[in-house]
This record gives sequence, structure tokens and C-alpha cells, in this order.
Amino acid sequence: MQSTPQNPAKSQLRVKSLSIYPLKAAAGHQLTSSVIQSTGLEHDRRFVLVDGSGRFVSQRSHPSLALLHLMMEPVLTLRHGKTEAALPLRSPTGSLRTVEVWGETVKAQDWGDAAARFLAQHFGSELRLCERLHEETRWVKAPYSADSAVPYYFADAFPLLIVSQESLELLNQKLIGQGQAAVTMDRFRPNIVIEGAEAHAEDAWTRLRIGTSIEIVLTKLCSRCPVVTVEPSTGIKGREPLASLALYRTIDGKIMFGKNAFLVSGAGSILRCGDQVEVLQTHRD
Repeated sequence: MQSTPQNPAKSQLRVKSLSIYPLKAAAGHQLTSSVIQSTGLEHDRRFVLVDGSGRFVSQRSHPSLALLHLMMEPVLTLRHGKTEAALPLRSPTGSLRTVEVWGETVKAQDWGDAAARFLAQHFGSELRLCERLHEETRWVKAPYSADSAVPYYFADAFPLLIVSQESLELLNQKLIGQGQAAVTMDRFRPNIVIEGAEAHAEDAWTRLRIGTSIEIVLTKLCSRCPVVTVEPSTGIKGREPLASLALYRTIDGKIMFGKNAFLVSGAGSILRCGDQVEVLQTHRD
């Protein structure tokens, strides 16, 4: 692995893009601004799909979920990107359901049989659309919570994921050099993309200030699974970019890309593309 670069001057760093994934494992929404809360960006991983046993499903088992969109306005709508079939859902009609995400169980609101029929039609199996309950949070595990109580909903393990644009650019240079196609950032499903750093500078960052009031702790490198091999526009799984990442981003036996994070100050603030980012602390400090 190459050495971690020095932190650039704060004036170089800006928020390049913001994304949320209202339905876990489905297509994301790119935003120009978002309210940030202790549980992450507003509406991020607010919904989850579960199988008949209540266990969450993802692109690991259902790669074509990349084609499923959940629209929040004007009414909640499921849309399949390939067929353009759409189902508006005005209110939940199901009961409360126990759902399991990575071995943890919480109560969630089932949105009913119409949503289940739509999902079965497009994915060929029993799936239920469930929405988080505000009182049913999960908690970042120690030692990655910095001795704080850090809540989140249906993300895998942390409220936020941060990646530098330059990390993607380095990967694409390597892919193109090997005769492979470049990939887009949505393969990695980050919430916040920061530009102006060197590739993988985020490895060393442990605390950031964004704008004037938002402070974020970066706590753990993000280990990548085969989901990054799913092409978001087709829902088809391949070998890249995981195979290429393995050649230069394997750390402690895992392939790492980006860094998990959580908010420590500024809940309720608006985060905008173009906001200045300042590195307050690195793991060398």
C-alpha cells in the first residue's frame, strides 16, 4: 500500500457531491444540499427491503436492486428503472414488523401488500418495504463510536461514508491503464464526496469541519464487498473494480475504499455542495 499523503491546506478542500440512498440497497439520489442529523443525511437509509423472514436484502443477493428507485416526492413512489413501472404509495397499510440488519433487530413500519406485489413482480421473490421508526435506532459499536452514543438507522454500520474524488480518479487511472472501463462514484455509495485532496487522504483524517458549524469524526476505513462490482445503470455484476482495488488497497486483509464517519456537532445544519472543508485532526496528530 502506498504511504498516506500529507493533508492539504483547508482552502483546497470542498464538498463535491452529496448523495442519499432513501431505500437501502436501491438507487441513490444526488443532492445539492441536505440537512445533516446525528443519524446521517436526512432520509438516508430511511427504508429497507426484507425477505419473508424479516432479514434485510441487498445487492449482494439481488444486484438488480440497483435499478429500483424510491422517490420521496410528491408522494412516496417505487419505480423500476428498466421497465419504468411505477407504484405510488400514499400511506403505509401494513403493520409493525421486526426486521434484521446484520444480526440486529429493530421494529419498522411495513408499507403493505401493494408494495410487496410490485417488488415480487420485478424481483421474483417475497420482499417487504419497511420504514424506520424514529425511536428504533441502532448504535455504532465501540471502539468506533469514540465513546459516544452514535445512532443510525438502516445503513450497514455507520451514519456517514466519506470518499475523496481523487481516490476515485486514482482507481480509474489504474483501470484504464489495464484496459478496463472507468467506474463512477455511485459504485461506492458515499454520502459525502470531498475534492481537493490527494488520493486516499481520507485514510488519515479523523475530524473535519464543513462550513462553519458541522464537525464530523472519521472513524474506520470502509471495507468493500462485491456490491461495488454491480454496474448501477444495469444491475449486472462483474469483477471490477474490486479486482483492481485488491492490488493496491488491501489493508489488514480487507479491501478498503473511503472512510466511515459520524456527526459530532451541527445537527440540523444544511450541508451544501461547494462548502469548504477543514481537516481538524488526523491520526498522526
